[in-house]
Amino acid sequence: MANYNDEMILTNAELVERYGNEKQKNHFAKYKKFKSRDIKVAVMTTANEEYEFVEELGKRKGFRLAGKRNEKLDRKQLQNYSNSGNREQLPYKEDIRTATIQYLNKHKNDNRASITLKRLAYELGCFSEIMYEASRKVGTTERQDYFEKSCETDSRIKEMGWDVFWECVKEVGRLVKQVETVLDELKQNEIIYYIDIHQAIIKTDDGQEVYDTLTLDEVFKIKGKQMQLRQKHNVTHQDIMFKLKSHAVKAYKRDEKEYLKTLGYVRIFEAKTIGLVAYDKEIQNYFEKTPLTDAFRFKHIDFAIKLAEARQDAFHNKPVVIKNNKQLHKLLGGKKKKDIYKETATASEKIIGDDGIRELLNNEIIQLKISNCYAEAIDNGLKVLQVEEEATA
Repeated sequence: MANYNDEMILTNAELVERYGNEKQKNHFAKYKKFKSRDIKVAVMTTANEEYEFVEELGKRKGFRLAGKRNEKLDRKQLQNYSNSGNREQLPYKEDIRTATIQYLNKHKNDNRASITLKRLAYELGCFSEIMYEASRKVGTTERQDYFEKSCETDSRIKEMGWDVFWECVKEVGRLVKQVETVLDELKQNEIIYYIDIHQAIIKTDDGQEVYDTLTLDEVFKIKGKQMQLRQKHNVTHQDIMFKLKSHAVKAYKRDEKEYLKTLGYVRIFEAKTIGLVAYDKEIQNYFEKTPLTDAFRFKHIDFAIKLAEARQDAFHNKPVVIKNNKQLHKLLGGKKKKDIYKETATASEKIIGDDGIRELLNNEIIQLKISNCYAEAIDNGLKVLQVEEEATA
């Protein structure tokens, strides 16, 4: 993000109160969160009429707004902006948008409307197969096995090292979010049909896997049973994802498998139903068609390096703000975090004492940032993983 002197952070509630309409405010008041992504995007777009940069900071962390416009933009002018921000945030948006239209047009008659966002981004060519497969690994054991197997087939990955490899794989998540941003825009402009669905995998007698789209009633019934099983075994979603060796998680998995088996399912998963709803002239009126460029991944790497450089700079120069502690604020008078409790030390300056030195020695990413080599390492790593050249064992 460019440097702005008018940057401000708003909570979800503050953003809705300032930029939401009556319907959006009522929605947030009812659910205490954005239960609908469409409503969240609409509120962000309204904020973007006044600010050049509007960014969601993360789950329940609020939004960053910066770059107040001299004149309020018309909402239609924002159609060419991405992620409710400016073009600097997504320099390869045209590539993703064109690739999406071409993909949907190609597959409109072959029953491939349902797909996960990550799989769609992969099939669009946003990242390589190794990046895609690595991003699907959950838990230390799975990730370790995949990394070691990758090292055996490509010596460059072994030279890259574990920490840099997985730091590069994080780009998959960013690219998936950017594809989702493009899909949201295409939906708002009635170019595509795009909704969330749940699918179940059914194994046939001959060993084939077929997919069944679940109704809302079926989804709620299954989700309710899964909640009961989590309570029974005292596990959370995070435990199930990351504590795969836990006896409680294993017991939960066994019970869940048996329950799904009674329904005739192997497993269920979230996906998207996506399809074109605009004809050629409407699409042409929306944007000028350009061929999908083979240089897309190079554009992504260039942009990713800029972000890596920003993270490296922030590590050395941006003061670290401590987490919100409501009880402490209440005890000391209830003042908001923005008024007090801001740290003045940067992340690099906090690497002190035995704990700091231990963290430095055990974390290669911190070592790279300390030595100002982080951005270069990410650059080299992404070129190995994203630009598929002949591997050397």
